[in-house]
Amino acid sequence: MDKQDINQWLDSQYLNHPQADSKSVNFDKEFMLAMIEQCFNDLSPEWISVNDRLPETHHEYIVYDGSDIYECLLLNTKWNTLGIVTHWMNKPRPPSEAKA
Repeated sequence: MDKQDINQWLDSQYLNHPQADSKSVNFDKEFMLAMIEQCFNDLSPEWISVNDRLPETHHEYIVYDGSDIYECLLLNTKWNTLGIVTHWMNKPRPPSEAKA
């Protein structure tokens, strides 16, 4: 399932709703797309080229500079590193506490 499949499914859910108006549908749909994309990223982080897109600013990410992998902060549109970042991915969630 990719973003286009999810977008089509959301269209089928929102556009057929009897109380839907275009403003709330667009807002809700964009919010849902962002949330679903974040869930996919959390479940299976993948390398994303900085040429394809940059992530949200003022967050830390795992980055690759052509030779090393490390954590790095993106401030505005600049990475906080001396290296040249070529790829990035979201940091995975920490492990959940084991229940006894």
